[in-house]
Amino acid sequence: SVLSELPQTWSAYLSRWSPLIRSLETDLELGRAHDTKRGEDTPARISVLSELPQTWSAYLSRWSPLIRSLETDLELGRAHDTKRGEDT
Repeated sequence: SVLSELPQTWSAYLSRWSPLIRSLETDLELGRAHDTKRGEDTPARISVLSELPQTWSAYLSRWSPLIRSLETDLELGRAHDTKRGEDT
């Protein structure tokens, strides 16, 4: 049964993911982020947005139609049209 396999499944999961989880916990405790492509102030910005969820949601609701108007249909779905708005 599934319940009888749970200890082995959980053991395999822990052996595979525990080092990564510990690394992430350490980085979070030290205030480090793995995303090195963003500026140093990005975690602070995300923190502020997480403290204002209703305000952030209201802005997103206002911006979404504007952003969608800049999208174009592609073979794999919709995407931002990088040429729209450029001076030609």
